[in-house]
This record gives sequence, structure tokens and C-alpha cells, in this order.
Amino acid sequence: MKLPILLYNKVLVGVFVMSVLFATAHYTGYSYIEPFLGRIANMPQDVVTATLVFFGASGILGSIAFSKYYMSNRYRFIFVVIFGTALSLILMQVAAFCMFTMILVCIFWGAMATAFNIAFQDNTIRFAPKEATSIAMSIFSGIFNLGIGCGAYIGGLVVSNTSVSYIGYAGGFIGILASLYCALRLFPNMRRRERQLSTSQSADSL
Repeated sequence: MKLPILLYNKVLVGVFVMSVLFATAHYTGYSYIEPFLGRIANMPQDVVTATLVFFGASGILGSIAFSKYYMSNRYRFIFVVIFGTALSLILMQVAAFCMFTMILVCIFWGAMATAFNIAFQDNTIRFAPKEATSIAMSIFSGIFNLGIGCGAYIGGLVVSNTSVSYIGYAGGFIGILASLYCALRLFPNMRRRERQLSTSQSADSL
């Protein structure tokens, strides 16, 4: 009975939709980041390796940003990390003309991706029924993995039919769609649900 309950939860379904959109956008670019850095940014192999290390390590920055800024304004934080990822993808080709700016874009992108994961795990737990939290987290992981596959597939289509140089634009376009969905659909549902929970808690305390 827990799965139908989760599927009737509009906010939680929105979180899942947002997760697959984000993962698709992110992995459309990230799945082919190594050939992009080598062929388009003209980085030597050792610099490509170092950039990928910086990308991964930048997750620490995303974690720090989450701990410092998330609770003070959750909605702004969530939108910034989603739109920031989309912007990073869109800027890939422009940044590729300078090795230093390309590395900075990768660091920023990596930080945003980690911050998204932490923030949306929090929202999955926050809006899932207490008795179904573990199931909701399992669905979140599965949905995110679906997005990874979709992103790799879309990125592959872009590389096969056009050029690896366009993977950032493709991923960025999906990221913009994710940003719009978040602002126009997910946030209103989240606010509405939080008001309902607040009203319910106030009534229980009387």
C-alpha cells in the first residue's frame, strides 16, 4: 500500500521528476566530458585528468554551500543549483577557448551537482510519509539512475549526429527545462504542502 500513497503525493512525484530531469541534463554533458576536454578544449591528457579530479573534489564545495545556505532559503538554494548546472553546461563551449575558464566551469558545475543531490535527498525525506521514507529514497535512487542512462543516451545521439562540442548545449537546454519545471510546478506544490502541514500541526497542538 505504500507505493500508491507515494504516487499520490504530488510534491514527491515532482521531486522524482526533477531528479530525472536534472540527472539527464547533467549526464548529457558529463558522460562525454573527457573527449570534450581533450578535443574541444585541447587539454593535454594529464590536464584532463587533473580537471576531472577537480570536478570530483568540488563536491566538497557543494557540501559546504549546502550546510551554510540551504536551511536559510531552501527554494533559492535549490533553484541556484539547478540553474547553475544548466548555465555551466551552456558555457562549456565558450569556456573551452581558455583552459583556466574551462577548469573553473567544471569546478562550479561539480559543486552544483553535489549540492543538488544532497538537497533533493533532503526533500525526498522531508515530503515522504514517515512509514515510507526508505521506499521513497529507493525510488529516488532508481529515478536518478534512469536520468543517468537518459543523459548518456542523449549525449551519444548528439556526439553521433553532430559533434561532441554540442553536448553542453543539449544538456543545458534540458537543464533550463528543469529550472522552469522547478519554479513553475514544483515550488508551488512544495509551498502548498508545507502550509498544509503547518496548519495540521497547529490544529494538533490545540
